[in-house]
Amino acid sequence: MNKQAQIKTINGEIYLWFDELFLERRKNGHSKEKIERKAIKDKIQQLFPGAILKHEVNGAPILLNATYSNLSISHYRGGYALYFSNESCGVDIQYFKDTLLKGKDYFVNAEEEELDLNKTNLHLIWSAKEAFFKKQKGNISDLKKEVSIMAIFEDSIQVAYKGQIEMVFYRVFQDFVLVWT
Repeated sequence: MNKQAQIKTINGEIYLWFDELFLERRKNGHSKEKIERKAIKDKIQQLFPGAILKHEVNGAPILLNATYSNLSISHYRGGYALYFSNESCGVDIQYFKDTLLKGKDYFVNAEEEELDLNKTNLHLIWSAKEAFFKKQKGNISDLKKEVSIMAIFEDSIQVAYKGQIEMVFYRVFQDFVLVWT
């Protein structure tokens, strides 16, 4: 994959990029939080000059003075995803890691045990729940119990929440998965 990508969705746009200097900056003593905040603010300003990033009381991001009013943010070790939309949205980038299998009891519920719980699907389940949680602006008290992944298709995932079924979408890359609502 290129160092950056733009994905057009039904409801908005996702910008995905990688900071190859992230680990070097960390080694040089820069805090993870400062590096990530600066990268996100810089990208927002590049895309929407004059935009203002604010946060709701619960921490959910809000975008002012931009084409889009809603924003979801995901980042991990120099990989970033920003999802801009005029509807509530969620995005999650999850790098493949073997420890997710060991911690599956933390997020996989009884209904999901019926799915093929291979390495990729475990990462998709985790990321789908994270993206959905962000779309709900954190207003889910028990993600494991309240949100269930019903099926994983070629490029989408069926999510059940409060008796409703929604679809989230994904792409699998060499080192990570990207999931969005």
